[in-house]
Order: sequence, then structure tokens, then C-alpha cells
Amino acid sequence: MLVFGIARGPWRRDRRQAHRDAIELDLGCYDEWGRFFLTVPAEIEVRRRAAA
Repeated sequence: MLVFGIARGPWRRDRRQAHRDAIELDLGCYDEWGRFFLTVPAEIEVRRRAAA
């Protein structure tokens, strides 16, 4: 979880755990259809695994 480019939480392998972290920090929420949204200054950084 990044806020203005600064890490605000631990690195998570599970996106659902990253969503829970964001909710605890008041940086994200689920809408009535179950879609997850982050507030404007926040982002979840995704790192792809290198091809073997």
C-alpha cells in the first residue's frame, strides 16, 4: 500500500489482505456490489513474478 509514494503497510502476497490493510487505514472500501476502491492518494503496488 502506497500513499503519495510512501509505503503505509507491509508487502502482501494476497490482494485481499492488502484490501483489509487499506480499510483499516481508512484508505479503501467496498461498494454495494462488492468492488474494492482506494481513496485518491493511495495505490496498491503490484509486482509480477519473473518468468522462470
